[in-house]
Amino acid sequence: SKDPNRAALLRDMIQASVEGEPYITQPISLRWGRLIDDILAVRHKRHLDVRREIVPLAKQHKVPPVELDALLRFSHEMGVLVYVDVTPMLARRVIVDPQWLLDRLTTIVRDPVIHTDSELPDSFLPGGALEDDYIHLLSTGIASQQLVKEAFGSRDVLYLRDFMQSALLLCPVGPDSRDLVVPSLLPKTPPDPAESGIRADAALRIWVEFEESIPHGVFSRLLCACVQHAKRFGREVEEPPRYYLDSAALNFGADRVQLVHESGNVIRVDVIKSDSGSATAALRMVLRLLKHLQEAFLSEDLRWHVHYAPAGEVNLRVAAGRVIAAMRQARGPESSTDLLAADEDGMEHAVPLVSFTGYEDAQGDPLPRDVDAQEPWDVFLLGPWVKDAAGRWGAARERRLREELRSRGLRCWSREERVPPSEDTPGGRASQARRCAMCVVLCAAGLENEDLGLILKHRDPTSVVLVA
Repeated sequence: SKDPNRAALLRDMIQASVEGEPYITQPISLRWGRLIDDILAVRHKRHLDVRREIVPLAKQHKVPPVELDALLRFSHEMGVLVYVDVTPMLARRVIVDPQWLLDRLTTIVRDPVIHTDSELPDSFLPGGALEDDYIHLLSTGIASQQLVKEAFGSRDVLYLRDFMQSALLLCPVGPDSRDLVVPSLLPKTPPDPAESGIRADAALRIWVEFEESIPHGVFSRLLCACVQHAKRFGREVEEPPRYYLDSAALNFGADRVQLVHESGNVIRVDVIKSDSGSATAALRMVLRLLKHLQEAFLSEDLRWHVHYAPAGEVNLRVAAGRVIAAMRQARGPESSTDLLAADEDGMEHAVPLVSFTGYEDAQGDPLPRDVDAQEPWDVFLLGPWVKDAAGRWGAARERRLREELRSRGLRCWSREERVPPSEDTPGGRASQARRCAMCVVLCAAGLENEDLGLILKHRDPTSVVLVA
């Protein structure tokens, strides 16, 4: 919308639609209410520094520090201000004028049809110092550091970059992270595979089918999450990554992975080649990132199911639930059982069950079949082995935390219980870590650095907790 008050209009529409919901009328203390009123009374400042401006206000209203963070989170959830604390930089500010935030972001994330050039810095316009950088952004979806700094201003650039990265609206790329991908501005995939680099074949292929059309921006955010994960490997690759509005080819270490938005409700994920023996781990990581994306940004009502392609027949598909059930019923993966797989025209073909063994990891666990599928364990616990007074090896800190988590109903993998010290290796532990929803690493002398490197290699960093 070109309306200068679009944020206020959107807020009014949302408020009208949710009036009567229980959380809208949730009572809060008088101290909280007065503090929120005082924070919003200075909306002309656009944003406030938490330590220098909000903490003194909280002291005036006798709101203790232990309550202040909860108050800011509550106010954010109610939509009265913007407070995001996923990074130290973001936690320093509270945005009291959401319209200012929207205006700043749309200097980068923009639609030339909706947004006018009058909103842009002069340096972006014809004849300006950054005209070529701006044209490059609109044509390729890649922004230079200088362009972003000019768009956001030197005072706000660090905060706004962190905000866009946390919302998966922007992600750094390149060997030195100097360029920034804006997924929503990427061009469509060229039709010629030789030009696009998007291949039709695959060593392993799955389809993620949503029960309804995928909301706008979901694929772009998934691409951004995968780019962030791929950067953690930090190694030279034979093929450079390719990024498009509806597809991507990137490298998870030695694994070449493709994402393709095939239709309104289907995303295809391919492993083109795998030199690491971890092709299943690469697919599992994409599904884990998608699940995290749903929990962070989407409705829990958005359902999806996974389909597998049999080995050597990448245009056939079978629902993952059927494959998993057949494997459990058969005596083993070498069973002669056949399944019916559908092609693009809906015709069914008999394929052997053995052609789906590539979708199991080394422990025999298949890829998740749908959005509700749980990891084998909730928490992977790893602490250093130390000797007690009697000279016995053990992990006392790990044991105490394990019992506490189990008392709260969480399923924990603990190497003290699962693996004898003589057979304990970093590679084996990292393999178990990939099967868990979250990792907790107790850092101390005696914990091999190799452990942490191997664990982080195949995990979303938001699912790893380091405890000093």
